Amino acid sequence: MAGGIAAIITITASTSHSMGVALADQPPTRVAAADQARQQRVNGSAEQPPTPTIGELVAQRNQLLARSSDRIEAGRQQTALAARQDILADAAESVEEEAERLRNLSTFYWPTDGGVSSGFGYRIHPILGIRRLHNGADIGGDCGQPIWAAQAGTVTKVAPTGYNGGSGRNIRIDHGEIDGNDIQTAYLHMNKIEVKVGQKVNKGDRIGTVGTTGLSTGCHLHLTLYKNGRASDPLDYIKK
Repeated sequence: MAGGIAAIITITASTSHSMGVALADQPPTRVAAADQARQQRVNGSAEQPPTPTIGELVAQRNQLLARSSDRIEAGRQQTALAARQDILADAAESVEEEAERLRNLSTFYWPTDGGVSSGFGYRIHPILGIRRLHNGADIGGDCGQPIWAAQAGTVTKVAPTGYNGGSGRNIRIDHGEIDGNDIQTAYLHMNKIEVKVGQKVNKGDRIGTVGTTGLSTGCHLHLTLYKNGRASDPLDYIKK
């Protein structure tokens, strides 16, 4: 009997020892692992990210500022480039407009239908019978036919009535500077005037009609061209 009890005790002890070893070999449960990690944090054994120093913070700030400055400078350069491109485009357009204006000024419009019946220069006056300068070109035409501005400009003189020293009804247009010279044109012996002083006209605009007012032998347009204030041959500029 005593021997049997001793055997049972021996078996029980052996079994308990084996179970203890087996339990010790098992991995910890999730709860146990969490408790262990929490205990490590409490004990300060868990690794924490290092706290940046003031120098490191300053360096990070400077890097951010540098990147911001680079972006701002890139934006400024793009804006400046766009502005320069706009300026160049405007300049090119202005150059083309000026070139077109000069091309337009280099040619004059024939002021009325008909050919030249008497040119610029000295001649025997058909009415007075004396030799004197004919300071323009007579262009033949029917009374009442339209007269057109030979060039763009501003009307500076209108003489709508009277003899006017033989010029009859007449107007003058200032065309400004053309090829380095101040150019004006005058239209004499008109029947009807259709513009006013100060009015802007374009080349080819209708300004009146052909007549025979003043010292005239018949319907025609007397065209005078003034270059720098002196009468010059209009046919040097105006070609039919």
